[in-house]
Amino acid sequence: MTGTAAQAPPNMGSLKYYQVSVFMCGWVSYASTYCLRKPLGVIKADLHKFMNLTTTQLGWLDTALLFPYAVMQMVLGPLGDKYGARKTFGVCIILSALSMISFGYFSNFVIWFILLFLNGTAQSQCWPNVTKGVLGWFSDSVRNSMFGMFGTCAFAGGIIGTMIAVYIQASYGWRQVYFYPSVGMIFLGFLTLVFFKQPDEVGIQVPGKAQCDNNFVTAVMKPELSLTLMFISSYFCSMIPEVSVAVFCLKVVRYCMYMWLPMYLLQALNYSTTMSGIFSTVFEIGGVTGSREYYKGQTLRGIAFFVLLSTVGLVLFMLTSSWGVFFNSVFMFMAGFFNAGPDILL
Repeated sequence: MTGTAAQAPPNMGSLKYYQVSVFMCGWVSYASTYCLRKPLGVIKADLHKFMNLTTTQLGWLDTALLFPYAVMQMVLGPLGDKYGARKTFGVCIILSALSMISFGYFSNFVIWFILLFLNGTAQSQCWPNVTKGVLGWFSDSVRNSMFGMFGTCAFAGGIIGTMIAVYIQASYGWRQVYFYPSVGMIFLGFLTLVFFKQPDEVGIQVPGKAQCDNNFVTAVMKPELSLTLMFISSYFCSMIPEVSVAVFCLKVVRYCMYMWLPMYLLQALNYSTTMSGIFSTVFEIGGVTGSREYYKGQTLRGIAFFVLLSTVGLVLFMLTSSWGVFFNSVFMFMAGFFNAGPDILL
């Protein structure tokens, strides 16, 4: 062998240790990223009331966070291949925290926009690299079930992020909602750099993993071919256009709930500030439960059925929104439950 050590057959004790430690590290670290996403939805009413931001300006703040999050996943995607999932994920967590730690100390819309843009850019590489890192430790035969279990971190993170933001908002004011989570995320970023090891870094070959075609990987890594493969060739792969449209629609629903549900509950349904923030987590609570459910052997059929039921839940929520907390909770839980599985599996 030249350049790297040969990967040895795994010691099952070592393999199990890394599977558990990497899964837990990835789950906690990625869940923490929502502590720097969800506060924006929680403090929107405060920004509108105390800083006189218009609804349009609030929408632009959403765009500042979500546009780079979407676009930079494609533009910066090669970073994970070049530097590895562990380094890319850990550094991006730290950069995300550094971008938002001073958010509350400014009162300027443009500065807020820039900070959120930097946050979205840093977080764009978290999901691709954490999933790459975690799934690299498990065989292909359990990929869907492990992905379903791991995907609960996104919805649990949303719940935790909202609860923390609501508590800080009520106790210390809206200007502190990003500071304390940012401090914690810097710590988690360094833990990720230490513990989020990959099989090739520790010389372990995971049983049941299909080996990549080295010629294809080499072609992908050629600078002159990377953009063509990513933006043209990949688009014409089977199911890519359909899956792209489906994911887009699911994300629209999910992020509308994240960014605007607390303000809607406060202004349209007359919830209190604290109650509107807490109740908005019902969608994520449904998501934590639903993200583990899928149809074994019938994934596409299960996804289509789940999306239909999520739509029904949202329609019923709108039709019964004035009926009170109980009906609001039931149908919002239903929408989240049936949104999560398709979102993760697609």
